[in-house]
Amino acid sequence: MEAFSNIREVKRLWHSHKNIFLDLNFIKCFYNNHQNIRHIFLTDKDINIYCHIFKLRLTNTVNYLNNYLIFKPLFSALNINVLYLTNSFITNVPSFSAKKKITISKLINTIEKRNNFFLIVIPDFLFQNLKGNLKKEFTKVEIESEMILTIRPNWIEIDDYLNDLKRKYRNKFFLITKKSSLLQIRKLEYNDVANYKDKVADLFNNIIDNSKFSGPKFNTETLFSLMKSNYINLYGYFLNENLIAFSSEIFNNNILYSYYVGFDKDLNKKYSLYGRILIETIKNGIHNKVEKIIFGRTANEYKSNFGATSSQSFVFLKSNNKYTEKIFQVLFKLLKVKPWKTRSPFKKGN
Repeated sequence: MEAFSNIREVKRLWHSHKNIFLDLNFIKCFYNNHQNIRHIFLTDKDINIYCHIFKLRLTNTVNYLNNYLIFKPLFSALNINVLYLTNSFITNVPSFSAKKKITISKLINTIEKRNNFFLIVIPDFLFQNLKGNLKKEFTKVEIESEMILTIRPNWIEIDDYLNDLKRKYRNKFFLITKKSSLLQIRKLEYNDVANYKDKVADLFNNIIDNSKFSGPKFNTETLFSLMKSNYINLYGYFLNENLIAFSSEIFNNNILYSYYVGFDKDLNKKYSLYGRILIETIKNGIHNKVEKIIFGRTANEYKSNFGATSSQSFVFLKSNNKYTEKIFQVLFKLLKVKPWKTRSPFKKGN
């Protein structure tokens, strides 16, 4: 196994993939726009893994400590190098392929030859493909679950989806539509982006700055690189020709991924911006006859109003420092996801 940090060096060794998230041209959009982090490409004849090393302040981690805020000063002070064994900007999609089980010690040692990192984070989908002394070394931690809406075969149009909703949730749908009726919604073309680059960045940062926990800062220029290569659709939500929200969609293997969104928080309540984004995404999923929509990990309770269900997610953590490993094993076990109420918007029997 070899590790590279230059995408040009790995090009001849990288396998071809039907999964666009492992396509080097797709990865290149993230690589070119995030030179402040270290991009790692691991490869041998049976394995491809794309992952990141980045500097992280653990300030927002206290949101997961709940009743253990005594540790807040410790977490707030830490500024560490993290090895996240996936694409840290798309954390719920595998950024690896493997024809065999991967030996964890070999993987870590290969990366360590040229890189330093304090914390190792392994997403659950990769962890299942590893072998070694895993349960003893790594601590399993639940994270925000991803929200998934399964598109039913009988949903040919949005009205079919509405007919399966209980009256209460159908009325919520209509209220959102009414409150957002003044919006003009249109798919953005690449030629348009010069006019909206700064505004898209502002709208995205407006949302992400208040997130409970986040990795390296996402550069929204990536969205326009993905647009140029036809990997992503970007939609603008306009009020009097002013961009006040945007959404993005990636289609892969009959799945619609809804990841990057942004909206004006001050106008959100008045015009139901986020609700309208979810409605438009559902419409596009039905229109394109996908099997499911992956909504990501935020606003879980709100998304469940639209029929999205949670898929439990975990990461596996380990301090890469032998002197602090035992201490952090204890701290990792204190991290808990805050509970939320699951909604059941569909009629019984549907």
